[in-house]
Amino acid sequence: MIQTLDKISTQLPSMLTKRLNDTRSKLLGLTKSYALKRPQLLVQAKYQYVDQLNDTLQRLLSQKTQNSHPLLDHLTEKLMLLDPLKILGRGYSIIQNDLGQIIKTTEQVVLNQSVHVTVQHGTFDAKVEKIHDIQTKK
Repeated sequence: MIQTLDKISTQLPSMLTKRLNDTRSKLLGLTKSYALKRPQLLVQAKYQYVDQLNDTLQRLLSQKTQNSHPLLDHLTEKLMLLDPLKILGRGYSIIQNDLGQIIKTTEQVVLNQSVHVTVQHGTFDAKVEKIHDIQTKK
């Protein structure tokens, strides 16, 4: 046990000296620190970094918008195919009863009933004179 104490007592001063030197080096490094000497430069660097991030974000958003235009154009074309006015322009019409309900089948009309017809460039009223049912096979 005495040998162990002797060994520790001989090593202790060198260990303390090493620790003191390490701490002194760290403290010296901190006093020479970029942030402590010129904190405004550190803040300025952070502002510059934020500006770079903002520029990158703007560029990526612009690219995303440009890349989305073809898809948007395609979807707009598809939507235009369903536009009721465009459908009327292809020769179709919308027929309504006196209540404004759209007539879809011959079962919704009776002889001599007045109907309202909408075509591409206007409307007119008509009267049902004949009803022709088409028999479909199932």
